[in-house]
Amino acid sequence: MVSVVITSSILVVNLTIKFLKLLHQILIKFNQNCKSIKRILHKTHSWIKLWAKV
Repeated sequence: MVSVVITSSILVVNLTIKFLKLLHQILIKFNQNCKSIKRILHKTHSWIKLWAKV
């Protein structure tokens, strides 16, 4: 009985670690996307400002 509990808790821990790693990778990708979106928005904004001056 005790060994079953230990085995299942080890499985849960392993799954949690895998999930957290996956979540971390997703967050990194999302962060990179956010940076590129911000860059695009910034470029668009400066382009609009230039266009407004003309």
